[in-house]
Amino acid sequence: MDAPLAPGAFPLVVVMHGNSGMESSYLGYNYLLDHLASHGFVAVSIYAHVGAFIETRARAILAHVGVMAQKNADPGLFHGHVDLGHIGIVGHSRGGEAAVRASLINAAEGLGYGIEASIAIAPTDYNHYLTAGVPLLVIYGANDGDVAGTWPDRTCFNIFDEASRPRSFVFVYGATHDRFNTEWASIEATTELTWHITPSDIPNPISLTDHENVAKGYVTAFLQARALGRDEQLAYFADGLKPSLTSALAIHTTHQPAGSKLVDDFEQLPHNVAANTLGGAVTGTSLPVLAEDALRTLDIHSPHITGGVEIAWQTSPGIYLSSVPVASRDVSGFQTLAFRVTQKYGSPQNAVGQPQDFFVRLKDGTGKSRALRASVFASIPYPYVRGEADLIKSALKSVRMPLASFTIANLGADDVDLTDVASISFEFDAGSSGEIEIDDLEFGD
Repeated sequence: MDAPLAPGAFPLVVVMHGNSGMESSYLGYNYLLDHLASHGFVAVSIYAHVGAFIETRARAILAHVGVMAQKNADPGLFHGHVDLGHIGIVGHSRGGEAAVRASLINAAEGLGYGIEASIAIAPTDYNHYLTAGVPLLVIYGANDGDVAGTWPDRTCFNIFDEASRPRSFVFVYGATHDRFNTEWASIEATTELTWHITPSDIPNPISLTDHENVAKGYVTAFLQARALGRDEQLAYFADGLKPSLTSALAIHTTHQPAGSKLVDDFEQLPHNVAANTLGGAVTGTSLPVLAEDALRTLDIHSPHITGGVEIAWQTSPGIYLSSVPVASRDVSGFQTLAFRVTQKYGSPQNAVGQPQDFFVRLKDGTGKSRALRASVFASIPYPYVRGEADLIKSALKSVRMPLASFTIANLGADDVDLTDVASISFEFDAGSSGEIEIDDLEFGD
């Protein structure tokens, strides 16, 4: 039975399912709708017919926003209770790509809906869409058996890499494709495994309840941050904080705000390992491998379509140093030093199943410097191993280091002058050997 809503208007969330042979797919997110409603959102899950492709699903999302706008205007349960200035759209699988597409349509056609967040859970990427400046969250499972990502098939890493900022990514070790939808979970054994050689290709899958908790925790936090202005919720993406019910899961996040100062995005063509994006010199010392190229060229297990640098070191300490030109040295207006990093899967330099670590040093124009361990701020995990090697992904994640950590008073340590940062260096003497890939070295918020 319908019950009256509390006084006031509430942000709207529209959820679109993906493709299957089930007419009941839209019911598979009731757990998420209930959770969102308990946190002050008007949340609806909508139906698309079996086989509907991306454009149809995107148009259906926007049509249902229109339906809710009408319900807000007309007498009835929702009259005056839907805040159309604060809208989030959530999709799963084909619905995830449709959520990205719907934001584009809204902007391109001037529909004027106040879409403030697009959330794509295990999205397909058939159409190579770019985003329309709407904050994007992608959630993806390392055991995904549908949007599995054998190269050159496109995966949701591509959607993220091509998205405008701000953007966030949640990579969940053990998560599958179907279990984010409770209706699909019952047929997972047949739909997921048809893509693989043996069931062992999806090792250690997390439970259906774990999937629900991932979606509830991260989707709600993102919507609270973007549609309700609760910036503290961004800590779940920027700082490695995990929702309490997911604390036992291995979850690795990337968070890239707008307005960063890129020191090196490794996209200059032709690739030049000796210079960064700012034009500063880049040097390597005692590094048996130092190469810049498309990440997929450097590492056949990379799911990314961006450029990057590959760095290997052995027993003698190695140093990777990126210089900052004089005109760009004042970074005092930023809050963090950040980069994306992954271990290279299959490298004999990396201990199987073990995290990697190194020091990051800032040095100013007067020679004062301070080095901090990367692992203090984020782990650098070994890539998730699957039974089918083609589906193992050397997936980048963010390491975000507060710049205050380089300036706070510390006995015996230099205080770096953030108005005159001359170089950033990675120093590889925290372990005996390693091989990593780096992208998006930057200062930001």
